Amino acid sequence: MNKPRPFNHQPIYTDARRERLQQVEQRARQELGLAPASSYVPSNLRGTFSAKQKEHRKGRGLLLWSLPMLLAVILVILASVLLIAFSHSK
Repeated sequence: MNKPRPFNHQPIYTDARRERLQQVEQRARQELGLAPASSYVPSNLRGTFSAKQKEHRKGRGLLLWSLPMLLAVILVILASVLLIAFSHSK
């Protein structure tokens, strides 16, 4: 059985020469200080999304879990104080 022909997409309406010329112009502007450097640098973005995701998960989990636990602890302490107070009054 023959393998299918590999996919090879070549855009019709692009001009590689123009793209290279734009890259050379951009690089020259950056070297002369006329244009700001591009703000996208992959090494600067590494770890930012995972840190924010951890922060988001941690904050929500504490809020939803702490309120019912706090109420339960207060009720147990109140019940034990009342039990001790009424058992000694007899």
